[in-house]
Amino acid sequence: MKPIDIVHRDDGWAYVVAGRISQSFGTREDAVAAGKAAAEEQAVLDGELDEGLRGTFPASDPVSAVQRGHTGGDND
Repeated sequence: MKPIDIVHRDDGWAYVVAGRISQSFGTREDAVAAGKAAAEEQAVLDGELDEGLRGTFPASDPVSAVQRGHTGGDND
């Protein structure tokens, strides 16, 4: 799970997860609870992304070092 930072703002408390700061919450406890939920959601999304990326590799056939000759017809 990503680390959660809690910051004090003029209008309350906010959490920071993955470099993103939240809206302000009235209490530090509310910011902590929301930050934990956001970090858990981010962890799920990161896991889904990793799984999806693993499913795409290899993305294509390996590059061939052999250059094939021209296979065109007599019109070339």
